[in-house]
Amino acid sequence: MHKIRSKPKSKQIKESGSLVKSLLWGGVILAGVIGVLFFAYQVKRQMRPPEYEGKIIDKWAGYSHSEEGSVPYFRLLVKTPDGQRSTVAVDQETYDRATVGMWIRKTKKGIDLSSITTSAAFWGPQLKIGKLRFGFAA
Repeated sequence: MHKIRSKPKSKQIKESGSLVKSLLWGGVILAGVIGVLFFAYQVKRQMRPPEYEGKIIDKWAGYSHSEEGSVPYFRLLVKTPDGQRSTVAVDQETYDRATVGMWIRKTKKGIDLSSITTSAAFWGPQLKIGKLRFGFAA
């Protein structure tokens, strides 16, 4: 009678350790890909905030290149009343109308531009309490 030989235990342990390492590396790579996608989403979201207001302090345009061709992009650097700077993506029409020094406000209704250099002159007197702002018609 022949005995069936099984693999030595040390070899079985090495193979299961190799499987655990492979699964661990797969998890690390997956977490890295998810992290990069989340970061890209956050950056894109910051470039197109739902609402903002401030003074345009710079503007520029450029082209994104791909195998399918070149696509123009338009950006404004906006300084908010509290001093924060944000780069915002705009369409070509808004970019063409905007000049450095203008005030810009984006709301759900659309984008307003003013050549007047103070927000109070453009949007009327404002009462600000904390983060709440109350406007009055001038």
